[in-house]
Amino acid sequence: MIKSSGRLVVISLRSGSNDSWLVYLLEKTSGKCLVSAEKEEPISDIQCTENSGLFTCNESCYIMTAQEPVAKEVQLSDPVQLISTCGDNYTMVSGGRTVSLVDGSSGSVLVSLAIEAKVSEIVFSTEEYSLISLPLGTIQLIKWQTTHSPASSQLSNKIQTTCSHLAASIDTQKHVLYVYGRLLDESRIFTFDMQNI
Repeated sequence: MIKSSGRLVVISLRSGSNDSWLVYLLEKTSGKCLVSAEKEEPISDIQCTENSGLFTCNESCYIMTAQEPVAKEVQLSDPVQLISTCGDNYTMVSGGRTVSLVDGSSGSVLVSLAIEAKVSEIVFSTEEYSLISLPLGTIQLIKWQTTHSPASSQLSNKIQTTCSHLAASIDTQKHVLYVYGRLLDESRIFTFDMQNI
C-alpha cells in the first residue's frame, strides 16, 4: 500500500526475510526515510496527512512524524476498525461505537463522539465534515469544529437509505452535501443541509 500527501509518502509492505510487516514514512522529493516501523501482525490500513503517516495494526492506530524517531500509538478507548484522512491535517478514527478526530501533527485525540452503532464505512471526509454509514443502510453526517479549543463535534439526524455503493460531493455555494447511492437498479440522491446540523 502507498499513500501520499504534500511532501510525505507512506509505504507498507511485507518483509520476506522474517515474516513481518513494515511501514515507512518517506520524504517525497529526496526519498529519505524519516521513520520506520516493524510489526508482527498485518498492517490493516495506512493514511498520510501533510505532517504525518498513520497506520492500523491489530486494532490499534499508530502515527509517524518527522519529529519522533519511532511510531507512536494513538491513545484511543476502543479497538480501531477504520481510519480516513480529514483534509490535510486531521484523521478520523473509528472503533466500536466511537469516532475520534486525531491531530495529524501530534497524534493527540481532539474530540471523540459516541455513535449508536458500529461504523460500517467512512464515506466522505474533510476537515469540517465526515459522512459515515451505519448498519442497515443508515447514514449520518458529523460536523467537526476545530477552530476553537477545545474542539467539538455535532451529529446530524440519521437518514435511512438501504442503498449500496455510496458516494458524496459538496456544493460549497449552497452548503449542501449530496449523497448518491444505488438501490437495486435505481439511483437515489439524499441531501444534508450543512449549515443546520
